[in-house]
Amino acid sequence: MKAQAFSTSAQVPVSRAEADRVAHELFAEAAEAAEEPRQVSIQDFGEFFTIVVFKPVTDLSEPDTLLSVDLGRSVSVLDKSSGRISFWPSLAEEDIAAQFRECLNADEIEDAEWPT
Repeated sequence: MKAQAFSTSAQVPVSRAEADRVAHELFAEAAEAAEEPRQVSIQDFGEFFTIVVFKPVTDLSEPDTLLSVDLGRSVSVLDKSSGRISFWPSLAEEDIAAQFRECLNADEIEDAEWPT
């Protein structure tokens, strides 16, 4: 499975603070423009960070809200050594981390140009 990675303005190696900055740069405008509020979650997986933008749970009295899925959501992976970002389907971040590691170890992550 090949994955595409896109360049970012990240300073490498990417620190947690730099991951926060890049996530804000790439996703803040879309999150602010959304009809409902969004939050950004960043997890450190050693060689990379995962970034997820999601709808926060605001009503804990409704059990279904705990299981709600933000349709169209994806998991982004920000590689610490290159500063490149790739986009993955809305699976658990641990699953995406495993898939990203497989691609990284098999040298199956290729540079791509941002769409214009």
